[in-house]
Amino acid sequence: MKRIVILVSLLIALVAPSFAKVFQIGPSIAYTKLNPTPNEAYFDNLWNANNFEYGADMRLNLAFFQLQAASRFGSVKNIENVADYFHIDSAITFNAHLPLTVFELNSGLGFNFDFRKANEGSWMISSLNIDDARAIDILGRMRLLYRIGGAINLKQMSIAIDYMVPSSTTLIPDSGQAFNILPDASKGYISVALLFGI
Repeated sequence: MKRIVILVSLLIALVAPSFAKVFQIGPSIAYTKLNPTPNEAYFDNLWNANNFEYGADMRLNLAFFQLQAASRFGSVKNIENVADYFHIDSAITFNAHLPLTVFELNSGLGFNFDFRKANEGSWMISSLNIDDARAIDILGRMRLLYRIGGAINLKQMSIAIDYMVPSSTTLIPDSGQAFNILPDASKGYISVALLFGI
């Protein structure tokens, strides 16, 4: 019995300091070129500015549960290197959260969707016209998002790194496409965020 009390006390001592950071928010940067295109060496254009996207990260920590909402902003360019459209890639994930005194680990599952605006077009959400899209259609065009990550906690500031991978197909695949919600590593990316606790 005494050993159990000691173990529980140690666990509380480790995780209690992190529970104070209930809400966190801050800027993020994502590296999106983890998988080079065919016939391209991995280190070709490794630090090209087009391989990075910037955004924001927001987290709600409740004991061993974490809700995360994150977005990346960028433009997609065509072969002539001209921006075809501006996009906001968004994600909401529900995570298991293991906070320790200095480190924390997170793993979870959520949804991935995006907003796009072509140069001469209207806003789209998950490839659907935002003015005409129904909620059920938007949901069907979402992808599952798998997430694993961790963070270093420095008082009221944290440095977080996450690896995120969307599913191979949307929840309702296109006609003729096989349903596959397994992770698609070719679309995975790494995100680093500087979070401030409130």
